[in-house]
Amino acid sequence: MLVMRPINVLIIFLLSTFSIVVQAETAKPPVINEVKVGQDLNSELSSYATKLKNFFRSEGANYSVAYGIGVMSVTNKSDSMYMQSVTDAYKQALIDAYIKLAIQNNPNGLDVITDDNGGLSAQKGNAFKSKVIKECREEALLAQSRKAKEDEEKAAEKESMWNALKERIRYGEQEKEANLKTETVQQDFIHICHKDGPSFSQASFRSESLEDVLSGGRVWASVLHGQQLGLVLLRSPDTSAIASVLKNQRKPSSINRAALNEVTEAIENEISDYGATIPYGVVGTRMKKLSNGEWSIYSYGAYQTLSEGGDFMSAVMMSSDASSAAEEARAELSRFSQLSLSKTSSNENIRAVEQSYKVEVNLTKDTSKVSLNEKTTMGAIINRVWSAQSDLQLVGSEEIFTRSFSDGPLKYYLSVVAWSPSIMAMNMGDRSLQEAAADAALRNPTSSKSTQSDQVTNGSSKVLIPNQDW
Repeated sequence: MLVMRPINVLIIFLLSTFSIVVQAETAKPPVINEVKVGQDLNSELSSYATKLKNFFRSEGANYSVAYGIGVMSVTNKSDSMYMQSVTDAYKQALIDAYIKLAIQNNPNGLDVITDDNGGLSAQKGNAFKSKVIKECREEALLAQSRKAKEDEEKAAEKESMWNALKERIRYGEQEKEANLKTETVQQDFIHICHKDGPSFSQASFRSESLEDVLSGGRVWASVLHGQQLGLVLLRSPDTSAIASVLKNQRKPSSINRAALNEVTEAIENEISDYGATIPYGVVGTRMKKLSNGEWSIYSYGAYQTLSEGGDFMSAVMMSSDASSAAEEARAELSRFSQLSLSKTSSNENIRAVEQSYKVEVNLTKDTSKVSLNEKTTMGAIINRVWSAQSDLQLVGSEEIFTRSFSDGPLKYYLSVVAWSPSIMAMNMGDRSLQEAAADAALRNPTSSKSTQSDQVTNGSSKVLIPNQDW
């Protein structure tokens, strides 16, 4: 028994160790499969981003997670600007997510200013009512005096005109007398005036401003939900490191010669998985951990084409559209390497309630009547401005995928540009060997020789998470 105890302890230790290893290997980030019709995209992505962040922190990973949402202005795939609408909505969502990341971890913080003020003017009791009636009666007496004077002047003028006409017109005396009797019938003199009553006002002003430079924002998931395009952006020490390597064009200590093949295979698998969800599901920059532990980055660009290639100009335009797709992809790499953000926001809320008295004074009958009117004003004035700029001297990238796709009436080119330290080093190495061969040919022409180098579900919006490397 004494001999067996160490073995039992060893078995228990091995089982415990195996259990820990299995648990570590099976730890997977949470997923969000779909956003159903009627669900709010902001609410769903906010909840998912929080779950992701909690998972990474529980695993001891220093990851920042934020979501962003952009709005498509064109949702009809037969529209010639549909793809541009997708691209613009994606950029809006990307910058929205970057701003949320900056608010989370900007060392200078977010400058928030608030200003609230209000005012109240009110009267109590009958004194105010008596006061406004008195003021209105005084105004009525002045108005009555002015009207009486005006009436006298008009009557004198009319009588003078009538006397002049009477010398030439001898008939109509009875009609004239009837008119005079009608005009002299006395009517009640009523004067109406308005007086300010109690009032309440409240004005609130809020402003925010933010300046930051961020890099390494990796699109973790994306979804098209109605008119909204949403994405989840992830930033980690790994993504920041590879962004810095990309920005500064650092070469690896050892080259992974299989890097390009591994990235190509990953992209082909993604394209087959996306299906009808292209192109919105693949916009943005993705990352792939290669077999040697090196991170590669690749970005997608899409560009709509309206040409069929039946004539010369159509063929030229199709070629230009394919190039534009690759340019969009390279622009994504630039945004990944470094993005300068500037954001200002102001919101002014106004609330006002104003009461006024309507006073009706009848001087003829010596009566008065007071009624209360109320006017309410409420609203907000919103001003939001943001800008984002990126600049990258891109060296050694490779366009490894350009293909035309059709989705009903929608036709477009999808292009993928990849970069990793190894891909850059191999491309730059090829250039060095080629230049060396050219120089050698000039020095010794006779010895030179040429060499050759070897999807959306029914009633819901599917959220695409291309891979879970972390």
